[in-house]
Amino acid sequence: MALAAGDLFVVQKDPGGALAKVTAQELNDYLEASDSVTYKGAKDFGASLDDPGNGTLNTGDLYINTGDTDGPWAWANGPSPTPNPVSSGDRAIWNGTSWDYFSDGIQDAGVETVSGGVAITITGSPANPTVDADYASTTAPGVVQVATDADVTAGNVGNPAELVVTAAQLYATEQKIANAGGGTVTEVSAAADSPLTVATGTTTPVIDIVEATEVLQGSVRFATDAEAAAGVVTDAAVTPVQLAANVPSDLGVETIIETDDASAVSGAMVISGPDADGEVKIGVQEEVFCPYNFKSLPDA
Repeated sequence: MALAAGDLFVVQKDPGGALAKVTAQELNDYLEASDSVTYKGAKDFGASLDDPGNGTLNTGDLYINTGDTDGPWAWANGPSPTPNPVSSGDRAIWNGTSWDYFSDGIQDAGVETVSGGVAITITGSPANPTVDADYASTTAPGVVQVATDADVTAGNVGNPAELVVTAAQLYATEQKIANAGGGTVTEVSAAADSPLTVATGTTTPVIDIVEATEVLQGSVRFATDAEAAAGVVTDAAVTPVQLAANVPSDLGVETIIETDDASAVSGAMVISGPDADGEVKIGVQEEVFCPYNFKSLPDA
């Protein structure tokens, strides 16, 4: 059965242990005045006439806003800053000197804005966004699809998403190539009479070329200008420029003079040149006796 306000409770006082009585109303007033939250019901936070401070307030009194008035907080000793507007479902607790205000948070719940990025497209409204991903290409990132083994065998490219292979599929393909011997050098050798030599004729060959000699073809270096001018190096080639710089342009007879033999007729010969073209002219002086063996002439 329900308790009446005048019903008595027996309590033992502390300290001392003396017995005393208390009514149900007195006990209820004590509990309401203690620092505990007590739900007091719903009131309109936007209406000053609903302010429970017009009566008795106890620390911990909790009220829920009815939301009947669309406007700012209207009760005395309100929170700072003043909530504006107060909304239905908001809560207020009396802390002994003022009201502590708590928004119900419903208006802040959920995603408010969704933005796209690289390869992500957003359509629809903020409350009901539609998120989509672009397909990848050779020039843009995006969504791809993993190929099946049959796709790899057939060389399928995929549509609309590009197909990509897994590490296992790539390894299996490499093993097939290795087992078939394709794509790998197995032996290297030099041709007969070739200046090339092969030190290791395996899959990692070392190839070299011999130096040229008078009897063997091979590699040769160019001589320096000093070496070309000195003409003593035997294992270097000269360039056309070096050759032209070190070979005279007027090769041939440089000087022709009459002999100084005692039996020769001095002044019998006329010698001129060489000229700019290297030409030398030789003639016989007029009225100069030319020695001759007349015994060889025929009889008259």
